Amino acid sequence: MRTRLIAGLSGLAVLLPLVVFGGVWAVGGIVFLALAVCAYEYASMAFPDDRDAALGWLLLGSWAWYAVSI
Repeated sequence: MRTRLIAGLSGLAVLLPLVVFGGVWAVGGIVFLALAVCAYEYASMAFPDDRDAALGWLLLGSWAWYAVSI
């Protein structure tokens, strides 16, 4: 429980100033990085034999979808 609390507080210590002082651009960057991490984890789980090729297609599609939605 203590580890989760420390992780949560350290995450807030990094993200909160970015959101407050960076505004919309910082939130866009945070979402962009979170999207890349999620795509990497999904590619590792869904395509264990051909992760690198799948990751490329997933990132390309995810970033295109994100760019269109902005």
